[in-house]
Amino acid sequence: LGYSIAAYSAYYMQDFSKYNLTVEKWIPKIVNKSERYKLYENWLNINQDLRRDTVQTLKILAFALKDFPNDKKFKEARLNYSVASDNEEEIIAFAEEKVKQNPRSSTAYFDLALVYQRFNKLESAINSYKTCLKLDPSNFRAMFYLGGIFYNEGVNKLREIDRGSF
Repeated sequence: LGYSIAAYSAYYMQDFSKYNLTVEKWIPKIVNKSERYKLYENWLNINQDLRRDTVQTLKILAFALKDFPNDKKFKEARLNYSVASDNEEEIIAFAEEKVKQNPRSSTAYFDLALVYQRFNKLESAINSYKTCLKLDPSNFRAMFYLGGIFYNEGVNKLREIDRGSF
């Protein structure tokens, strides 16, 4: 009860640093998982929507995912923030996890290839596009993007040859 009063008092006084510290200490003491989940949601809403504090929101999501590692809502929120901040490791890990969850999904491999390509991991992108095409040979976009990678590599080689640096 003490944490609850302290947290809500800090919130109403708009002392958000004190509110965040109190909630961070309070959450591990909540035994009921559904109550703990609701508190995470409220904590997120205050920092994400009201305060628009990206750093604190990512910190809360890290806590929430330790507590609820398979929660789709928290995972998607973390991914959205990772995309917004261009966090390469998080985005790749999320796409790789999708492939592990459904290794027969051509869409998962296509999405993974796009992520690899976005971060210039071209060999991994090529392998993912090829796997996507093995699972779905009619995926024109995978063919097109794979061809684009090879085309761009060819153009770069031609430029090197033209400059005499080959």
